[in-house]
This record gives sequence, structure tokens and C-alpha cells, in this order.
Amino acid sequence: VACMMDKVEYVLQERSVNGGFDQKYNPEYPEHLLKGVVGQQEFTDMVTSLNESLKKHRCKKKDFAFLGASVLFLPAMIPFVKRLSKHKKRRKDRIQEQCADWNMAHPTCRLKYDTNTGDIIVSISVARSAMPQIDKKHKKTRKKERAERRKRKDNKKHQKNSSSSGSSDSDSGSSVSDSDSEATTAGQTAP
Repeated sequence: VACMMDKVEYVLQERSVNGGFDQKYNPEYPEHLLKGVVGQQEFTDMVTSLNESLKKHRCKKKDFAFLGASVLFLPAMIPFVKRLSKHKKRRKDRIQEQCADWNMAHPTCRLKYDTNTGDIIVSISVARSAMPQIDKKHKKTRKKERAERRKRKDNKKHQKNSSSSGSSDSDSGSSVSDSDSEATTAGQTAP
């Protein structure tokens, strides 16, 4: 009997270091996805060792010296750009190597490096029967995040509208409410 499998993906969170020139991956354990698939200690150890191995490929004092010198002497930008591209290539190779090592040891929980975005994607194969349980937990967090984004967006729109309408009302000297203006546009006069 063949079991239908679905993939659930999680993008490993990252944060900027070295003034935004480099990234460091967050070793936070996504419990809602990986519980029962990979242990928390094993996952955090993998991310920590990945961060440690990538330290060699970050910008160093020499790179910042080239960048600072390029303000006064433009040709100094050339070695900076060369070193930056060399670091990025070595960083990409190291991440792909670590992902391959992880995938050999964990066939159900795979790591994939997206070279376009620079994201590491954790992908697990889950039987369809277990899918609703994972989806419910993940959907709740996604719903909360979407609701918070909508609320912030609505608040920004409201603040923008209130500030722009407040200045136009004071300029025209009329204080007509929204319901009054709707009634006059429909051809009726406001009481």
C-alpha cells in the first residue's frame, strides 16, 4: 500500500551581522514542524556549527579598510568587490556541503539552499494522514501573522487618511461627516 506524502517547508530565519554585509542563521527550533522528526538539540547543533563554519567567509577588517579607502580612492573598491564575491562563492559552497551532509543523515528532514534568495529551506516529508495536525498548528501562527500585518496596514492607512483629511477639512471650512456626504451625493439633502 502506497502512502501519499506531502512536503512541508520552513525557511530558516537569518539576521544581519557586520553592518548588513553578512548573515547569521537563527538556531531556533521550529517545534510545530520538526517535533518527532529531528531532535531539538540536534537541529540547534547543526545550525550553530553552520554559523561557526561560515565565520571564515564573512567580511573582515581588511574588507572594511578597502571599502573605507574607496571613498577617497575609487580604485580601492575593486579589491573589495573581488573579495566580497570570493566570500559569497565560498559561503555558498560551504552551505551546500553542510546541507548535503545533513541530508545524508536525515532522509525525512532535508535542507535545501536557495541560491537566488540565500535562504536555507527545511523540507520534511509527511504522510497525508499526519498533515492536518501539522497544518492546523502552522495555520494558526500564519493566521495570527497575517492578522497582525493587516492590522498594522489598516492603522497606517487610517493615520494617513486622518492626517490628509484633517488638513483638507480645515482648509475648506466645512465639517461634513461621511454619512452627510453620502446622502448629498445620492441626491438627498442632509438633515
